[in-house]
Formats: sequence, structure tokens, C-alpha cells
Amino acid sequence: MNDLINKYNILLEGLTDLTTNLDQAKPCDIAFYRIHDNEKAVELFRQRYQKGRAGLVITNREVADVDTLVVDECDFYKLQEELVEELYPINREVKLIGITGTNGKSSVAHLCQLILNANGLSACSIGTVGVIKGEDEVLESLSATTPSFIDLRRIIFKLKDINYFCLEVSSHALEQERVKKMKFDSIGWTNFTQDHLDYHGTMESYFNAKAKLANYSDSNFFIPRTQENEFKSKLKFNLASCVENIYGEEFNLSYNVDNLELAFALCDKASSLKLNRKIKLSLPKGRFNLFRKGDSVFIVDYAHTPDAIVNICRETKKHFGSYDIVTIFGCGGDRDRTKRPKMLSAALEFSDKVVVTSDNPRNEDPNEIIKDILKGNKEVVDIIVDRKEAIHTYVKEYERPTAVIIAGKGHEEYQDIKGVKYHFSDIEEVKSALGELC
Repeated sequence: MNDLINKYNILLEGLTDLTTNLDQAKPCDIAFYRIHDNEKAVELFRQRYQKGRAGLVITNREVADVDTLVVDECDFYKLQEELVEELYPINREVKLIGITGTNGKSSVAHLCQLILNANGLSACSIGTVGVIKGEDEVLESLSATTPSFIDLRRIIFKLKDINYFCLEVSSHALEQERVKKMKFDSIGWTNFTQDHLDYHGTMESYFNAKAKLANYSDSNFFIPRTQENEFKSKLKFNLASCVENIYGEEFNLSYNVDNLELAFALCDKASSLKLNRKIKLSLPKGRFNLFRKGDSVFIVDYAHTPDAIVNICRETKKHFGSYDIVTIFGCGGDRDRTKRPKMLSAALEFSDKVVVTSDNPRNEDPNEIIKDILKGNKEVVDIIVDRKEAIHTYVKEYERPTAVIIAGKGHEEYQDIKGVKYHFSDIEEVKSALGELC
């Protein structure tokens, strides 16, 4: 049924793609752009429209002297659905695995993909690190953990050689219905701790947003056994436990064991097969990436919540027990301010030295973010606002064995400052600093 396509006389001939990114739209694209009802939003649209090259721009309101197709507000998203079905039909059997949770989504999605690949099944992961095929082949970079409704359907439609999609599903995506029209064959919830309160307001709202993933599957939620008691008291629907013990030669971080148990349970359910466990696996880029120099180690990790900082510091302390622990971290701008001092408390609990620096300050002053981090703190910490300087100061030769944790950015390759993403990579800076020691 193309009721709205017909209503607005949309001719699809020559138009082959849909997008919500007006800046990158091509002449063959239909671009959707929802304009908010204020002067600043209208002016921003004008600027982007002038730069764009879309064949057709569809908006929810009229803007003087701009040639767009204006549709009724109530039709805006419904028209997207009609056009998605027309341009990106899924005419093959596709298996979807959905993973939500505060931390660990990327690792579980990556592990699911590798498990399926090792068992002869075609799979890719979609999430924070991008659209990944094989060990680390990046097919497409993404601007959000979960792509938009349009982008997700386009990815699945165009990857015709892939039958299993292992998808990170964020709370934002669930609130914004980016996975509507999707049916997941298995769903998992890694854990639940504080994050994104700038968006959700309360922990209850944040939890309820994640719980919406159950609306898109007939499967019970799979939960790591270590999380069962906490979730049973909160969730009103059935849980499925990960019931097997996992052993590995190098998979000895406790939260990795949880992630691996969850990944196998999700893959077993989605494939309806008992999959081979004796396979070689790795973690995604920016997750406990370890570099060595002499008797010291340097760890790059995406940890950017209080719980994730506790996990990475505690596990580092457990496995490098005689080492001094140095933790370098910052907090993102324009995000949940209440977690900033909690991040410092988490780092101080397991570290011998803590270094506070910048991490995507966005539209905030990095110094003001650091002041928030230090609120109520009475411990001695080192403050180096410039992240590159912080890394190069502490990636060095030590007299005693030392483990230096560089937390927060992981795989990211930018610093977001005043709306501009400047190239920056913790991994590259660690390698550069280590190279200077040779």
C-alpha cells in the first residue's frame, strides 16, 4: 500500500536512496528533514539545504524561498515507512540479534558476529564501532550507536550476502523507534547502570526505554547470570538465563566472561543450532586494547560510565596485581553532569594515580567539566586538560611495573569541540608515545 506516496505524488524514478543526512545527500536521494518550530532551526535548515544536493527534500513545514515537498506532520514518519518498504524491501530470510545495556553492547555484538562466522554463518555487527564484517572490516562508519530507521533498513537491504545482523540497540533508538518494523530472533541485556540521564531524566525512564526492546521480539530477554537477581526485581516479563560455563585461554576478564556467555546464548537462540564453542575470538577495537613496553602495560578502553571505570580498573588490578595503576579519563560535554564526580570516585577506588583530562567537551569549556568532576573530591589528582599531552606524559618508561588505563574514547578517532570533530585517536597517541621511547 503506497497511500502516502500517491497522496503526495512522489515519483520514484531516478531516486534510489533515502537519507536523513541532508549534508551528505546525493542527487539520487530523497532526504527527510524534520524542522523544529523555532527561528534557529529554520536557519540551520536553510544552511544545510543550500549545501545539499538531494533530488527531493521532504519537510514537515514550509520554509519561504526553499523548494521542498511539505507533508503533514502526522504523515512525516509514516511516509518514511512507505518509502522504506518500496526502496529497501527485505525479500530474504534475515536473522536479527538485539543487544541493549549500559556497557558491553559492542563487545557482545562483536562476539556474536565472530561466533556465527566461525560456525559458517554469514553475519555482521552494527553499532558503536560501525558496520563490521569479519574480524575488523569496517563496511560503514556510523554517527550513532544504532542507525536511524532509514539507515538500518538500507544497511540490511544492501548487504545481501549477510543473513545475521548483530545489532546494538541503544535507549535513544528505542525511545525514537529506530527499530520499528523489526523482529528480533533473540534479545539480550548486558547490564544496567547510570548513563544518559541528560536525555532520559531519571534512572526509571532510562530503564523503561531499554525494556522496550522486548516489544520487538517473541524471545525472552537473555541476561548474564551475574545480573539475574537485579533484573528479576525490575523486569515484569520473563528472563532467559545464560546457563553454561565459559572457559578461555585469554578471556579471563570477568565482564568478558559475562559478555561471552550472553553472546553464545543469543546466537544459539537465533540460529536454532548448538554452535561450536572451540573457536578463536577477539574483542572489538578500543575494548581492553593492550600495549606493552618493558614491564609496563598501556590499556585503551571505551569505558565512559562509572560502572565501566570500576570494571576496567578492578580487572586491571586483579590481573596486574603487583603493578601501580594509573587511570586517565575525562567526561563528555553536553551530557549527564551527575555522573562526573562518580567517574572520579570510581577511578580513585582502584587506582594509585588518577589523571583528569578532556574527552569530547563539545560545547562546554573543558575546564568547567573538570571542575564538575572534582566536586567533593579531597584526593590528589593530576589535571592535564590537553588529552594528547596527558597520554604522552604518562605513556613512558617506569621504574616499577605500571598499568596505565586510557579510558573513555576506545575506538573513537575524534575530539568533538564546538561542533567540529577533530581527528584524534587514543590508540594512535599511545603507539606514537611508545614509538618515541624506542
